[in-house]
Amino acid sequence: MNGYRSKQETEFKESWERTRVIVAVSLMPHLGKGKSRAITKIYPLPWDDEKGAEYAPIEHKKAVKEAESLWQKIDQKTKQ
Repeated sequence: MNGYRSKQETEFKESWERTRVIVAVSLMPHLGKGKSRAITKIYPLPWDDEKGAEYAPIEHKKAVKEAESLWQKIDQKTKQ
């Protein structure tokens, strides 16, 4: 039973982590150039203290970097 409960808890947390990434990426264009904030500051979750303040899974970091590069490309196109 503990294994199943652990699986459910992991899936629950992963779902909220995905939500947090969506929120952070959605806010990026509104933060202003050169201003970035830690994802845990933008959308804190109760278990952040368990993992450390700057925790973000690798796939989330990758998604944030991809979004940043996308917005940089858009910024460059709008300047022309």
